[in-house]
This record gives sequence, C-alpha cells and structure tokens, in this order.
Amino acid sequence: MDGAWGTAVLIGGPAASGKTTTARTLARARGLRWYSTDAHTWSHRARAVARGLHDDADPSPGTFDRGPLIREDLDHLARRRPAVGVIVEGALVAPDFAPLDRSVWLMPSVDEQRRRLVERSGSPTIDHGLLHGHALICDQLTGTSENVIHVDGQTPQETVDAVEAALAGALAALPSARTTAERQQVIRFGNRSLADQLGDSIAHGWIDPELDRRPRSFDCECGEPGCTAVVQLRPGEAIAVVEHPAGAIRADAHCAD
Repeated sequence: MDGAWGTAVLIGGPAASGKTTTARTLARARGLRWYSTDAHTWSHRARAVARGLHDDADPSPGTFDRGPLIREDLDHLARRRPAVGVIVEGALVAPDFAPLDRSVWLMPSVDEQRRRLVERSGSPTIDHGLLHGHALICDQLTGTSENVIHVDGQTPQETVDAVEAALAGALAALPSARTTAERQQVIRFGNRSLADQLGDSIAHGWIDPELDRRPRSFDCECGEPGCTAVVQLRPGEAIAVVEHPAGAIRADAHCAD
C-alpha cells in the first residue's frame, strides 16, 4: 500500500477513550511518529482558508472536511526523513476515511466516558458536544465491530496491549527510528505539533497565556530506547523550546548528556 496509508496505522474513538495516551505510548516504544488530528486543527484551518473552504472571518476551527488535509499530511510524512511510520489518532478517524485493516476504534460505554471526562477535567460539567461525538462514532462503526476495542475497566497499559495485538501485522511492517538522532527527530514532530497548537490557540484568542499557565505534557527527547519520561511545560516555555534543535526537551538528570 503506497502513500499515506502504507506508512500509517490509525486509532479512532470518542473523547476520553484513551486514543492519545495509547498512540503516544506506542509511538515512543516503537520509534514511530505520533500524529494527533486535534493538534493540527489550526494548521488545517489556515489551509482551508487559503483554498476558500472556510471564511477567515469565522473564528472557529471550521466544519469543512479535514480528511483530505490529513491525507496530504500523511503523504508528506511518507516522504519525510527519517523514513518512519506514523500512528494517527483522533475522533476524525472514521471508517469511511481510514482503511479498516490498519485501524482500530477505542470505545468506552457512555457511563465510562462520562466518568473519564469528569476525572480528566475535575468538573462535573460535561461538554455535551463530546457526548454527541460518542453517539456519532457509534453510528459510524455499525458493521465494523471487529475493529472495535471496548475499553471499560481497562488500564491504560491494557488498552495499549489490546491495540498492539489488534494492529500487530500493520505495526510490524512500519519502518521505525533506529538511532538516537532519529528518535529525537521523531519525538520532536509530536512535541512541535503540540507547541504549534498552543501558539495558534493563543493567536486565535482561545487561550490567554497570562491566565492559562497550566503545564502541558511533552515527551522527553533524550532519544534513549525505553524512555517514557514526560516534561511539563507551560505554553510559553513549549513555544520557545521547540525553536531549539531536537533533543532540547528533556526530563531530569537521567536524560542529560
């Protein structure tokens, strides 16, 4: 399989299903790029505006079809060096978009999703759009039950293991980063995507950097095999550090040169 799909596997599911944690964990363990559809929201909006698909006067991310833009991104990554596979994750991964033999969907029950959303936000108030997304994805998955992993009662590692088993053949065929420098570059791709998302959110007024100084989690770029450390960075710190060469985001002394 050539182009975008030949170098990717995809993980879909509603909010709080564990997509991001699973994708980031597998990508780091296997030396693959992590591609979050959420992290590319603003870059896709900019391209849609340039193509006349979205009115720039509308400050929202837009409702245009992002599938073609995601495929363009993956085609670009397939030509990028180092030549490594990609784990794509996001609620936009739908059966009519993703090849079923390279995709899985993580599905919590409605009650489990509610519990996870409350735990994640620390607030009993839930965005009903997230709950609607659960119903929408359930409808999309009709007839594709063999690709669904029900995550109720699973630990994060159990979900990772289930995805790894379900996509074993596709994952095994993906090229991976081999050297420290390659692993650093691959991890930097995901970290820069997160930092760019923060920068664009600030530019569009969705985040006030003076009020929202909550640290976000970035993956350690030491490049050592087996490293699972994360680094907590505030928005301004993250935006600044990704201007330095790959390897600059590091956990404490265990990852120092």
